Amino acid sequence: MAMNRRPITNNRLEGYEDEYEKAEAEKAASELLDWNTRQGEKLLKAFSCINNRDFARSFLDDLFTKKELENLIERLEIAELILIGTPYKDICLARGISSKTVSRLSRRLRGWNSGLKQAMRHVYPEGLHIGN
Repeated sequence: MAMNRRPITNNRLEGYEDEYEKAEAEKAASELLDWNTRQGEKLLKAFSCINNRDFARSFLDDLFTKKELENLIERLEIAELILIGTPYKDICLARGISSKTVSRLSRRLRGWNSGLKQAMRHVYPEGLHIGN
């Protein structure tokens, strides 16, 4: 069953009929960086020029520490576990992380324009069930 998709634009919430749904969207929006800054635009421009794996690897190695990259990898692994339906409690116990982290990633995956969901679809085009 397809979810109703309602975009969050310009930090305004549009078209929400349900107060719980609106509150969840507001919470998700409040956790996002305001990309409409000069620095945000520079970062987006830098990432958008990555066009192959070697360049991506080099860029990420230059920009992040080993620990930061390990954290990013772990978040992708957690996203995969969420998408295949692993209970939050099992993810928390297996990974030694808080339910808050799992919940935050889950909210991102349910988002209208989830970059994380799009990336996971790219990584697993046929082999991973991803809900809407």
